Amino acid sequence: MFIDPLGVYRRPVGYRRDGRPIFPIAGGAPTLLEQARDRLAELRQQINDLLEQRGALIDTAAAEKRSFTDAEEASYNDLGEKRAKLEAQVPPLVERVQDLETIERNRQTDAETRALTGETSPTGTTEVEDAPIYVPNGGNGQSYFRDLGNTLLRGDAAAMERLTRNSRMTLESRALGNTNAAGGSGGEFAPPAWLLDQWVNIIRKGRVTPDLYEKMDIPAGHSSLSIPKITGGTTTALQTTQNTALSQTDMTTSYIQASWATVGGKQIVSQQLLDQTGVNFDQIILRDLAADYAQQVGALAFTGTGTGTGTNSVVNGLSNATIGTAVTWTQASPTAQLFYSQAANLLQQFLVKRLQNPTCWIMSPRRWYWLVAAVDSSGRPLVTVEGPAFNQLAAQDGAPAAFGRVGSMLGVPVYIDPQVPTNLGAGTNQDILYLIKQDDLILLESTPRSEVFRETYADSVGVLFRLYCYIGTVLNRHTESLGTLSGTGMVAPTFLG
Repeated sequence: MFIDPLGVYRRPVGYRRDGRPIFPIAGGAPTLLEQARDRLAELRQQINDLLEQRGALIDTAAAEKRSFTDAEEASYNDLGEKRAKLEAQVPPLVERVQDLETIERNRQTDAETRALTGETSPTGTTEVEDAPIYVPNGGNGQSYFRDLGNTLLRGDAAAMERLTRNSRMTLESRALGNTNAAGGSGGEFAPPAWLLDQWVNIIRKGRVTPDLYEKMDIPAGHSSLSIPKITGGTTTALQTTQNTALSQTDMTTSYIQASWATVGGKQIVSQQLLDQTGVNFDQIILRDLAADYAQQVGALAFTGTGTGTGTNSVVNGLSNATIGTAVTWTQASPTAQLFYSQAANLLQQFLVKRLQNPTCWIMSPRRWYWLVAAVDSSGRPLVTVEGPAFNQLAAQDGAPAAFGRVGSMLGVPVYIDPQVPTNLGAGTNQDILYLIKQDDLILLESTPRSEVFRETYADSVGVLFRLYCYIGTVLNRHTESLGTLSGTGMVAPTFLG
């Protein structure tokens, strides 16, 4: 990756004969010099427009041989104040353009020197990689949270520059202030790439089921999303005779409305920790917040009620969704063999109603390992780790796991999720088996947002850090894509021994 002297991080597609790098133009971002020049031209045009508006007020009053009215006087003064504010921005911007032009001239001189010496690239055949702004464990002495606090609380320009560069490298940039209808205040920045990677890795452990859904980003500036749905289709029929009208039935449509809720957490730290500690607490705070966020999202995937509207909405969970195929298994003495038969019954009903294959089973860990423990009358296991076996009910994928994919049953992958309810039924001791078609279910989720505040905790020299996300689910695109097996046969399994 080539580090542009203007601060733009881009990969060249080649080099000219004089040694200058060639960057792609289509879709490429303008350089800092180009941005500064454009902004300067825009400022000067705005100043000229304000001058013309003030001149028009003077011309009108002069033509009518009168003085300003009160409204004209107020407008004239307002235009003057706006002009003064804009003109104050011009000198530092002119200086910035001059500095960038100097850098550009120096780069051109370097390129000409390389051409004279026969070099074909700035550093021979070596490419320079972008140095990360923030690294794990604070190895380079930089802290994302410390910079976030120092920027928004103290106006630290160097910290702001590091945050901005990091956001650009993370392919995510947020402006200070409110973000549309659902933003916060105090400023928002993208956490560093390595923290985002850890966020994803951590939260998957606590949210097996929602991570199986189709993923969609939450659109900015909206409090809900409407998804069209066909409720009545067209028809075809045999043409009775030639030149007679074909079958016609008008399609009918409706829509599914989805909204989202806010899930987040906060951590209060001392200003002394920000100023004096050598410990990189970014990782510590984010790990803890992310772990609990994972637990909340994973639980809402089952227990969310789906009630409320707008920012007060709650995620809809499988326990409260409309189930297309619900099989009730009533059995006082359940066995693995009987469970297998009931699962096959659920599968065949699912196929008849959805007319497409399901993509996975979701069950509690205790249900899966009950199957793993089951043996036939000769003591042979009914679930094997590798290869086919006699009277095999299911197959386990490699080593045992606490969550995620563990094997397959009836040709359908099996996922176990510790969040599957196990307190159902009259005796509050039943779990439930889900059969789903993943791409018919949608998880709406935003990128985690981080903010910092100190006002409320100023008297104790404290700083509040906040992380939050917006999440929502759409489970009713096709209710036939949800199947369940429940009942007395799903009581807490007994492990013989």
